[in-house]
Amino acid sequence: MESVEAGTKEVSEVMEVDEMSGEKGKRDEMGKEKVKSGGMEEEEESEGSESELLGEGGFGDLKLNPSLRAGNKVIEKEDKGKPYLIAQVRGDGVIAARMKLFWDFPELVFVPFSLFDNAQPIEIGDTFRLHKCEWTKSETGWEERGDWLYEVTGRLNYQATATDVSRLRQRLPTQAVGILVDVQRARDRHVKVALVSAPELSCVMRAYRRHFPAEFTETDIRYRSVVRLQLRQINSPPSVLYSQQFAYVLPSDFGKKRGDELLIHHANVIAGVEPEPMGYEFPFSAELTWAKVKLGEKVMAAAVAAQAFDAKADLRKHTLFVEPVVINEISTRSVVIQFVMPVPSIEELTELCKIWEVDLAVGCKVNPAAKAKPCAHGYVLSIDKRALCVGYEIDAKVILSYQEAKDQDAQEEFDQMRCGELDGCVELIPQTSVRALQERMFTLRSNDCSKLATDEGKVGRIMSILLGRPVKPESPKANNPLMTFGALSKLKAGQVDTALCMLDEVPCLVFQQAGPGTGKTFSAASIVATVLATDPTARVLALAPPNVAVVKLVLEMQDALAAGKHVEPMLALFSGTGKLRYAKEVERISPHLLATAVEAQDFQELLQKDQDRVKVERYLDACERNPRLAQEMAVAKIVQEHKNRRLCFATLSFCEQLPALFGETTHLIIDEAGQAPYVQILNLVSQLPCLTKVLITGDRRQLRVHLPSLPIAIREDFGMDTVIQNLDVAQGTDVTTLSVCFRSHSALVRCTEAGFYKPHGEQLTPGRDDSERALMINQTAFKLPKKGVPLILVHQNTPAQRDEVSTSSANPGQTDTAMRALWRLARAFPGTLIRCICFYAAQALEIERLVAQQEIPDILVTTADATQGHESSLAVIVTTCSVLDSGADSQPFWADAARVDVAISRASHGMIIIGDLLLLNRTETWRRYLDQATTETTVVGPEYFDFEQFNNPDNYYDKDGQLISANGGAVRSEHFYSKYGKNVWYNNSGESRGAENRYQPYLPQGGTRERTRGKASTSGARR
Repeated sequence: MESVEAGTKEVSEVMEVDEMSGEKGKRDEMGKEKVKSGGMEEEEESEGSESELLGEGGFGDLKLNPSLRAGNKVIEKEDKGKPYLIAQVRGDGVIAARMKLFWDFPELVFVPFSLFDNAQPIEIGDTFRLHKCEWTKSETGWEERGDWLYEVTGRLNYQATATDVSRLRQRLPTQAVGILVDVQRARDRHVKVALVSAPELSCVMRAYRRHFPAEFTETDIRYRSVVRLQLRQINSPPSVLYSQQFAYVLPSDFGKKRGDELLIHHANVIAGVEPEPMGYEFPFSAELTWAKVKLGEKVMAAAVAAQAFDAKADLRKHTLFVEPVVINEISTRSVVIQFVMPVPSIEELTELCKIWEVDLAVGCKVNPAAKAKPCAHGYVLSIDKRALCVGYEIDAKVILSYQEAKDQDAQEEFDQMRCGELDGCVELIPQTSVRALQERMFTLRSNDCSKLATDEGKVGRIMSILLGRPVKPESPKANNPLMTFGALSKLKAGQVDTALCMLDEVPCLVFQQAGPGTGKTFSAASIVATVLATDPTARVLALAPPNVAVVKLVLEMQDALAAGKHVEPMLALFSGTGKLRYAKEVERISPHLLATAVEAQDFQELLQKDQDRVKVERYLDACERNPRLAQEMAVAKIVQEHKNRRLCFATLSFCEQLPALFGETTHLIIDEAGQAPYVQILNLVSQLPCLTKVLITGDRRQLRVHLPSLPIAIREDFGMDTVIQNLDVAQGTDVTTLSVCFRSHSALVRCTEAGFYKPHGEQLTPGRDDSERALMINQTAFKLPKKGVPLILVHQNTPAQRDEVSTSSANPGQTDTAMRALWRLARAFPGTLIRCICFYAAQALEIERLVAQQEIPDILVTTADATQGHESSLAVIVTTCSVLDSGADSQPFWADAARVDVAISRASHGMIIIGDLLLLNRTETWRRYLDQATTETTVVGPEYFDFEQFNNPDNYYDKDGQLISANGGAVRSEHFYSKYGKNVWYNNSGESRGAENRYQPYLPQGGTRERTRGKASTSGARR
């Protein structure tokens, strides 16, 4: 039995009896011991194979006290000790956690390194057996102050110090490639901790200086470095709790925990970090060896892993514990709940609302147990933000439906919530999926792309081009007879070059650089229509990142097929959320939606299985009642099985979730490629084995991938940005250029070219006669500031105001001017779509509210970021900004060239720009644009839209086309022209301080910031 002498507890097993149950343990043939504990049978240890473990006999059976060995003498009643898991490594030893419930053994024990006679470094996740320990004599029972965890330092406390241990077990390490996504240093610049991402890890994990070899100096350990990792897998116990914040592991059923630990099955932990000897280069070029390309795939996999880890961390961070109030009991299985939650700061409110927004899918847990599953699922119906006297609050409504859970009485839990019988909170968990990211990660980690590129087949050639391999492009036939077919006869210049590449027999990847309004979507549709009409074996998949671009592809395809007098059934697939958010746009292509396809009588007759028929009926019912719940993927699979469509449309993200549905694709079209990440394209192409042609079209000068949503460390050089930057350096890419704009009036085109294309040596020329874009010019309701020029520049320097429940802003003065402009345009052009484009979300919401309140028809209000892929006859641009901070070292977002390019290139017949033009002119982007725009038209003030001025029939044009008021004065902004081009520093208070070329993002009114001239700010410096 057990005895205690002089404060030392010596445990001696007389017989194999578990102290908890009193039942004899049983040893099987392989030497595994199973112990009944708490009614559940578990393996005491997972022995593993000899090749997997370090130490004597392959198992690392290190009896560290020689006196315990008995030579060749057989000891029948050997003291085997109790199993412990090394939970945390310190400078002088380790803290270990009890793996099973043994009352007479400490939960946490300190083990000095001197007790381990081992050549390999000790690491968390290693296991050993504890025989003897010396208990602490403190009043609390813990050796150090506090409870089991001292959260200030993150150190685990302990109840005893080990004096005799044995059988240290360590797994053989495996290698992996990772990225240092953060490096934290002390004041003396030595490394405290590095955060590491790798696809083999379950989260971003911490590496300390002990993990790096001595020759890996402090200066070599750099932020964003690519490293080689030594990993060990924890198999005993099979599941552990891992703390990202404090880098400890605990058995999954350990009695103590903080609650934010991650439950990981067969976790890999870091045992060593070394520099990557080969060196990583990006983007891939023809000079790289295959070994470097394969390394690059693994590095990109580590970056995708960091993205997935960050997304999961955001979901965990914004899981809410709330007290719900049932406000509508729809049925016994569905309810609408409401909750109000306080939020202390505007920053936290902004971060929370990035996740918690309308249509967010959520799961609801009533049972607080860690392993419990949600008893209901649903989505957010509405979410309102309010400012309080102190802090803020959100008021949300969520619809929830009962969800059955295995081995859990989910119905009872749901009924408790439905009937208001809960005593505490429920847990609302955001349900955003990261499965697509995980698929990308596995594809890249396994080197699937480079393996495919070594194949001599057609898709192998395409993948080789994507990976930058030295593939020689082959010139297409100059006189292809198909160029006279259907809509192809209407193609111009660069459009013809694209068609020639796509219509020959050579497998190729074509990148079509296309500025705004140059007909990139039309040319792609014309090519596809010809391919389908002339090649019965062709299968075409047309994709785009945004939903609206997919709609535009379908509409263009309708026209192209009609021009070729060819009938081809089309299938357009959208997520439920996409169909709701873009309902008006999606409705325009209703004949080609999945719901229309499965409703058809001929398709219904093909359904033989009752199971398929039920799925289709439920899908159609969901499309009517709640499109969010419609199972688009499952039903699309049924359609393709029974009636394979040769022409399909979807978003990139939708396709990536179910690539097998499109496995027979021969021709791949990707529109708006600026928003398509390189890693996403690699993953997609690797899963389309029948590809022969790929057309990627987009504009490198317009909006790209939204990098601010990614962790800072991986935004550049890891394949997360647009695929276009890789196509620009790939030798085998067939590059064509569209530079003739068929969308806009010539004056608008010239301004766009000067601002965004000419600085890069590119052209954008008008393709329409001005008489074809004369809607604003020919009207008689009002006179333009410059005769024959449908561009109105309004200089207004009213101050912007910070939104009280977000970090966005609105400008009341510019709001008033925009509303007057929209009202007068709607009166002058009834039935014409007018798009109001705002750079700030708060500005867009305010104008949208006023438009609805005043019932102005045919007005669509959007932000600049949500505008790409759209076009309209008329546009009103509201810039909002009014203040510049002279201390920042980067351009404000409203001066980002890609964003401004998108905003000002949507209009075809006319455009109004409202803003503080002198302020805008201080940024390089706007200066280039305004240099040209001010030669095309005259800048006016907001009084231009006053009724007396706007509708005065006595206004007239002088011989230069300048608008003159009835009193004889020029209609223009004198404030603007008094300062424009004078080389003086300007702010909206009218002060002049000499020439400067510094510009900053908007600062809230009343905000203060210390400014020291001549001293560089370090607050925004990169690590």
